[in-house]
Amino acid sequence: MKRYSILMLTLATAAATTFTACSEDFLTSANAGSSRTVDDPADESALLGFAAAAYQPLLLDNYAPVRSSSGDGKFHSIMLTADLRSDDVYRGGSNSGDAPELWRLFTFTSEPSQTLNGLWNVCYMGLARSNQLIHACANTINVTPEQQKRFNAEAHFLRAYYTHLLWKNWGNVPYFTEALEDPFVAPQYSAGEIYQFILNDLQVACDPDALPMKNDADNIARASLAAALMLKARVVLYQNDEARYGEITNDMATIIKSGQYTLLPDFKAIWRDSGEFCDESIFEANHLPKGKDWFGQQGLAGIYGGFGTVLPTMISPDEPKPVDTELDNVRGWAFAPVRAYAYEELYETGDVRRDGSINKWTKGTYKASFQNTGYFLAKYAARRSYGNTGSTPLNFPNNVRIFRYAEALLNYAELVAKHGQAEMQGVGAQNCYDLIRARAFFNKSPPDQPLNEATVELERRREFLGEGMRFWDLVRWGKAADVLSENVGIPNTDIAYARTFTNAKRYLPIPQGEIDKAKGTVHELKQNEGWN
Repeated sequence: MKRYSILMLTLATAAATTFTACSEDFLTSANAGSSRTVDDPADESALLGFAAAAYQPLLLDNYAPVRSSSGDGKFHSIMLTADLRSDDVYRGGSNSGDAPELWRLFTFTSEPSQTLNGLWNVCYMGLARSNQLIHACANTINVTPEQQKRFNAEAHFLRAYYTHLLWKNWGNVPYFTEALEDPFVAPQYSAGEIYQFILNDLQVACDPDALPMKNDADNIARASLAAALMLKARVVLYQNDEARYGEITNDMATIIKSGQYTLLPDFKAIWRDSGEFCDESIFEANHLPKGKDWFGQQGLAGIYGGFGTVLPTMISPDEPKPVDTELDNVRGWAFAPVRAYAYEELYETGDVRRDGSINKWTKGTYKASFQNTGYFLAKYAARRSYGNTGSTPLNFPNNVRIFRYAEALLNYAELVAKHGQAEMQGVGAQNCYDLIRARAFFNKSPPDQPLNEATVELERRREFLGEGMRFWDLVRWGKAADVLSENVGIPNTDIAYARTFTNAKRYLPIPQGEIDKAKGTVHELKQNEGWN
């Protein structure tokens, strides 16, 4: 059952009254739902309004607004855009010209005029609104010190989260901490400097006195201490910052020893409606089944005010026919068909994660589309049983699971087995790994497999397939050039492409519109290497 929190109800009220499709409204300092600004004294109600505005961009990555007078959207799901660069899926869709920026993403041939500008805009919307909340926290009235500290920690977590997406995708990006009143042209920083900005924010967010390790039911959609520690582990591991490995090993041990999270016994159940905010969930984007439609541009009728996700539609097969099956899918657009290897060879016999992550469709029960394999991603599939309303393709309520407890266990196992960290707080790395393996076989006896560098890397691929993790893992492990550079042609199929990955292509080209906007100012943007 879809669960609502105080924050989500505040967000719904704010969005219904003020969120519009005006191209740069997210850069103003007005609080959602009122004419209040960050310079006005902020009580708890005002802080909730600013917080709701700061959380809202989590719901927009799947139908991203483009800053233009047309108000057009781009389907730039964070998970999908990462997976399309991996070796788990093909590009798919109706043809190679369908969403051309995604084909270029898949083949590592992006251009400044065809890149993920929608995702860029959403991340900056989130950064700007997080700044507003931070500034409001510095000017509170009738708010307890504990409340102020919690909102401030959440704001720093959110700013770190949005910034880390910009950092991973573009590296050398503009950054600002002001609560802006006018459209910005901010100074550009190096990827190394951006990394430090993220760590600075996470130092605030990871204060154990500011956020609870796990939220209660009324605050279920808000950031927790565990979420902040998970984000810190992701960015430190991606940076290969060995000096901080001991610190994040202890952080993972702290989450594990807290006893407040556990693996859901049934892997498939995580991805059902009933699995939202389960005992394994550390942080989710709480999508609701309403809000977006094809033509509306104001409030709840437009893409800026909507709460549903289009990701399930993107990854599900076209024209599924009624069959006696548990797949339960409705019509999709057939992006990201899963490679045959992932279904046929990646998983061991009896591993329930295969069918929990990949749906196998029988020939004739759906319309075969571009780069068809017969296999489709299952975790966020467009299921009838999940339910949605309004403009059906855009409003599935599938929550995006951003951090799961399984990642904490495998982070800890990797840090010990691959990076040589000492075990901490009495937490055994082999036991963490074994818990993942036991659940994968539904608590039956899994084949014996010792924990080492190779096995923990393989387990991450199996566990997180379809969750946007594989590409980033290959990059940080230094294996992307060897694994992702391909010249593929499969007989009697349209699965033909060539792509070459180089280290420079870990970063996407900065959108040309942003470079043009900054031209002639004191903060001209420099294009990333290799994309001029």
